[in-house]
Amino acid sequence: VTDTLLSVGNKFRASYDTLNLTTIEASLTYQLNEKIKIDGVGRYFSYALLNNSFAWNLPDWQGILRGHYNIYDKLIFNLDFNLEGGRKALVYESGEDVVEENNQFAKNLGMIADINLGAEYRLENKRLSAFIQFNNIASQSYQRWYNYPVQRFQVMGGITARF
Repeated sequence: VTDTLLSVGNKFRASYDTLNLTTIEASLTYQLNEKIKIDGVGRYFSYALLNNSFAWNLPDWQGILRGHYNIYDKLIFNLDFNLEGGRKALVYESGEDVVEENNQFAKNLGMIADINLGAEYRLENKRLSAFIQFNNIASQSYQRWYNYPVQRFQVMGGITARF
């Protein structure tokens, strides 16, 4: 959890509790040989905690849609769409969009909507490839953790070698 009471600046501290987690997951996949693969995953999480009111920063539900397109086993494209909701952060005072439960204040972190696109080019021997990955291509502003916003748009590239 974010430690805003005891520190200067933004820092985290560990919060320990006993947790029972129930996950319900459903997935659907379509695959055409090794050329096209599309899958969707839906998850619902239920947390039962001993001391804390909520499982801090963890989602209540998650939806994932992924696509994979392979052209002649040389050029591979990936597209991911991720939705998460129901996350709450521990805060230390009441305010806007803050609920109080068991003398703990929880702020709704809002929904995450993230789209990522990647491409990989494999050389003749398949042991060497180059890739580029574009993350958060819709340039969404959201907080993965309370007071820690993600980078709006990210690009990563590199070379992969397999031995």
